[in-house]
Amino acid sequence: AITTDGDGGTVVTDEEQGDEEDEPAVTGDESIYPHGRYVSCCIISRSGETYEVSLRPSRIQDASDNNTKKKLAVSPPEANTISKAYVIQTTSNGCFVRLGHGVEGRCLLGRLSDDHLPEPRNYFPMGRLVVGKVTKVMDSNRDSTPTKKRSAKDKNKPSVMVDFDM
Repeated sequence: AITTDGDGGTVVTDEEQGDEEDEPAVTGDESIYPHGRYVSCCIISRSGETYEVSLRPSRIQDASDNNTKKKLAVSPPEANTISKAYVIQTTSNGCFVRLGHGVEGRCLLGRLSDDHLPEPRNYFPMGRLVVGKVTKVMDSNRDSTPTKKRSAKDKNKPSVMVDFDM
């Protein structure tokens, strides 16, 4: 079991208990899991500030498969809905935002503010959470409107692009 200090900062581990699987249990060897090392785990249950976790590779793989299925099942936003998004790039023409897995949006500079913004990157830095209205939804594979520049390595092209009004 793992217990947090309430702030989510410090983590304390208790004795290990088996979780009734056929795989061999992970031992408490400090050389395998030294203090401060990040490890992948699967949360089995939670009770207050105590989390039951599993370090078994099969459980971790099952959890990541489930998360992938959940991400793929997310539906794109509809026009005229209010959505939250994160700024992923700001240019002199406006912002590009990520609304969710496979859904990116753009907001032209004229829609970012009523006043002139001398340096839009200062007002809308990468990672900022913004709220806006989806004005148009389009399939990015068929739409020929300009989008942000992508490197050859970036193959994660969004499946849906939206016009976003902040």
